[in-house]
Amino acid sequence: MRDPDVMYATLVVIVLALAQTLAGQAGTTYYVSTSGNDTNPGTIRAPWLTIQHAANTVKPGATV
Repeated sequence: MRDPDVMYATLVVIVLALAQTLAGQAGTTYYVSTSGNDTNPGTIRAPWLTIQHAANTVKPGATV
């Protein structure tokens, strides 16, 4: 027989881990510019150069 407290604690840990993963880039905005560089961090002051780099880098929930 399984201990319900252990199962509940396990479920809480899984939900918290998933929430951090799913929210990792939610609301994050990255920038691309013809004067950028793909080694930049993708900020407004230091944008990326290519859309392809952005597509390869960002996770779901981010805006480019």
